[in-house]
Amino acid sequence: MLHRDAPQSRQHLAYLFWPDSTESQAHTNLRNLLYHLREALPEADCFLDVSSKTLWWQPDAPFSVDLDAFQEALNRAEGAKKSGDDRDLRQALQNAADTYNGDLLPSCYDDWIIPERERLSQAYIRILEELVDILEGDQEFGEAIKKAQQLLRHDPLHEATSRKLMELYALNGDTPRALRTYHTCAAALEKELGLEPSLATQETYEQLLARDLEGEKPPRITEKGTILVGREKPFKELLKTWRKLTSGPHLVIIKGEAGIGKTFLAEEFMRWTRQQGVQSLKTRSYPTEGEVAYTSLMTLLRNERGQAGLPALEEAWLVELTRLLPELKGAYPDLPDPEELSESWQRGRLFEACARAILEDKDRLVVLLDDLHWCDRETLAWLRYMMELDTKTKLLFLGGVRAENLTPENPVSSLITDLGQRGLVTEIELSSLDREATTALAASIWGDSLEDPIGELLFQETEGNPLFVVEVVRSGYLQGADDPARTSSIPPKIQAVIKTRLDALSPAARELTNLAAIVGREFDFQLLSQAADQEEEAILQGLDELWQRRVIRDQGVEGYDFSHDKFREVICQDLSPHRQTHLHLRIAQALEMLHRAQLDAISSQLGYHYQQAGKRDLAAEYYIQAGDHARRVYAWMDAIDAYRQALDNLGDKADSQLINLYQGWGNSLLKLARYEEAAEAYQKMGLAAKAGGDLRSETQAYLALGKAQDRQGEFQSALANAEKAADLAGEKGWDEESADAKLLIGQQHYRLGEAVQAEVYVQKALALHHKRKDQLGVGRCLNLLGLVQDLRGQFQEACEYKEQAIKVFEKIPGRHSKWWIGNITLNLANSANLGGEYRRAVDLYQKAWGIMAEIQDQDWELLCLFNLGGARVGLEEYQEAERDLQEVLGRTESNGWLGLSLTHYFLAEAYLGQGKIKQGEESARKALTLARESGSNDFLGSAWRVLGKVTSQKGKDLQLDQTTMPARACFQESLRIFREAGADGEQAYTLKAWGAHELKSGDKKEGEKLWAQAREIFQRLGMKAELERMERDEKDA
Repeated sequence: MLHRDAPQSRQHLAYLFWPDSTESQAHTNLRNLLYHLREALPEADCFLDVSSKTLWWQPDAPFSVDLDAFQEALNRAEGAKKSGDDRDLRQALQNAADTYNGDLLPSCYDDWIIPERERLSQAYIRILEELVDILEGDQEFGEAIKKAQQLLRHDPLHEATSRKLMELYALNGDTPRALRTYHTCAAALEKELGLEPSLATQETYEQLLARDLEGEKPPRITEKGTILVGREKPFKELLKTWRKLTSGPHLVIIKGEAGIGKTFLAEEFMRWTRQQGVQSLKTRSYPTEGEVAYTSLMTLLRNERGQAGLPALEEAWLVELTRLLPELKGAYPDLPDPEELSESWQRGRLFEACARAILEDKDRLVVLLDDLHWCDRETLAWLRYMMELDTKTKLLFLGGVRAENLTPENPVSSLITDLGQRGLVTEIELSSLDREATTALAASIWGDSLEDPIGELLFQETEGNPLFVVEVVRSGYLQGADDPARTSSIPPKIQAVIKTRLDALSPAARELTNLAAIVGREFDFQLLSQAADQEEEAILQGLDELWQRRVIRDQGVEGYDFSHDKFREVICQDLSPHRQTHLHLRIAQALEMLHRAQLDAISSQLGYHYQQAGKRDLAAEYYIQAGDHARRVYAWMDAIDAYRQALDNLGDKADSQLINLYQGWGNSLLKLARYEEAAEAYQKMGLAAKAGGDLRSETQAYLALGKAQDRQGEFQSALANAEKAADLAGEKGWDEESADAKLLIGQQHYRLGEAVQAEVYVQKALALHHKRKDQLGVGRCLNLLGLVQDLRGQFQEACEYKEQAIKVFEKIPGRHSKWWIGNITLNLANSANLGGEYRRAVDLYQKAWGIMAEIQDQDWELLCLFNLGGARVGLEEYQEAERDLQEVLGRTESNGWLGLSLTHYFLAEAYLGQGKIKQGEESARKALTLARESGSNDFLGSAWRVLGKVTSQKGKDLQLDQTTMPARACFQESLRIFREAGADGEQAYTLKAWGAHELKSGDKKEGEKLWAQAREIFQRLGMKAELERMERDEKDA
């Protein structure tokens, strides 16, 4: 491609690619490479001219090369420069800059590519430099800044660009960003190269200070050569893990106490990988309350490298990202709003969008998740998603974790355990430095060797904690090291060292630390300027002083943070409660002012700060807003926490806020399958609505409560609340609530095995949904009518209703319809299962499971797994059925799931099929107990049938409720229940099982009579598979 203007010798190419191979082997390698190229490139012969001697990209082939476009843009720029037309030159340079899409073949490290890559890179740098100068001359400082930033992204260590950017910011009246540009430049040079900024850069910085700030520049605390000390073994372990990883994700947990050097080790490794051309991202978590869901993930996405892949994403993924990054609407104004849906499966779409954004165009990536033990739950959920991702990217996550924070309650603990069992985690534990390493570390910072007595004293006092060693040296305690009295004054606690450092600050800088500590996380100039009672110049000078003294460091895109959390802890300890209250109020008001267009994103922080400031009404308002926002991004636990905080601040007020709070709280609990708690929240919602005279909200509360009780299996209670909702909605003429209530009533009659009543109410709901032209409601009604027909044994009619429902949902735009298609596919599988077509049922269940897994709806994945177990029982695959059903119980038995009775019923069948009579009896008894609690005739009939089978296999009557129950009595009770419910198919199954028992007991006449009745029903219902099974069983008998 690079030399497509002329044929290339095969011999030359073979030597170039494989210089260490023999000539024969090199030619063989080239032939193999051509073979794979032809496989990968469609119609390869249209592009390649291959002869025995040469290879050539055909110049007239239908392809374009971005390198050509860039070279043409360069030529046009050169022509414009010669013509002296400034307007044309500016446009040509802009076109050339836009055409450059990144370094040439960045993943190739062969020597032959380096000169051409460097030539193109230098050309790109020259273009941007010229363009910056032209824009500056035209006084278009904003555009010039953008191009300078673009240049700096291309080469972060290009000092001249940093200087130019500082000057442009100053010309644009943005001194804070000019100041931060110098801080970032100095930190990068020190970290990457061990150098200070050049004299020219320092002079620019000092001129900026002299022009805009009063007072002297504080002395910069330098680290003359900080090195990785005492960590050679863990560093080698990191290298080993990285080199072993070929593709896909892996997590390294760097564990140790606070200050032990976890972050430094990780950053040194990242610096090494960057030198190898590997891209890296970094985020940090904080221990503060009021954290927004996905905080750490949003930091990654807002990183320049994280955003580099956004232009290549399809619109659908950008739309998902606006849930977390609303500012994308500014860059992409034509993006539609994301769908207002709250189904749990849709979080998978959001996670995939974030993954695509971060991994786009990256073949190797290292991501540091610092202080992972404080990470928000939703970022952890995304991390779990990433660890299961099938990607070709070589992806290494580094997680810094304080060992003392890894309690069993911390979700990071279970994440490490789960991933560790699958071989996806490497744990590295750091311990204190020994005496030799302690002295070496102190000397590297001090810039001179330390005498033995000093090194020994330092080791005794710091106990080898690297953080303490660094802070002792920075604090100046080694000044006058020859004076024994001076060195012996090293404080025994790090808090004292830090306090000494803080006491050395100017009053203005010290006041800024108080404000920044109360913020609780990274901060920027705008926030401090809005909240501080200081002039802008004083804030700038204070920030610079804090940076010079290494109290703060640059963090994130434009922010700062404390060098370590111990500074924040010590500062907060010294602030009186009254002072803290005052600062929280100022920060809350500043955040409101700065983010007034996007308050949702920081509502949790606002709630926290107003709560700490004693403004409980405002705190409650923002916590409710935070809960609502968390639900929109599927952060259910964060939503629950926010609503709980809101309730603590609201007290017993009966108003609309309380109604909204309990409704959102209940919806969040429902999504987490915490049905009992959800029902309690909905009950409180109803009480608040009733106390406030809000009948519509009261109606909605009855509906929500009924749905929660339905999920618990409390069908009679759910029916009663649905009827209350229907009465209220009917009185007021609210068609929407009336339709939902009638559908819920029909659903409960269906659950209770009352097919006739169910069909009546569902038909009424269907008519109302047709009247409202609510296609979603129409589809739901058709689906439920199909289920009712299943109950009646009318399986063909059932399938027809369900297929009509699928057609309705196929016409509804949006991904929500896909969920319903998966749901109804599951129900079609149920029809096949009930009709005895078990193999077809298994195939359909697996198809439905695939849909639900794709959209990550764990609740319905569970239903698919449960039904799959039941179908395997029908296929007599009893061991597989036991495995599936035990997994269902493991995930549901503690939360009151509605299907527990039938799960135990199928499990009892699976045990009996394997001859495990004792376990079968235990599961059958549980099925009966749970069926009685639910009141479902379907569940009761099934439980009595399997108890009859247990009794038959035992050859001994059951003792149940102080009553002796022979097998015949169990079957009779099952048959009675199913006859009253009109469930013909279930009657046939019971008659078949009863007949088998009578035949086994020697009553051939009665057994054949019962089998004849079962056969007649199976024939009437068209259940061919069951008829074939009966014929087989008769032959075996």
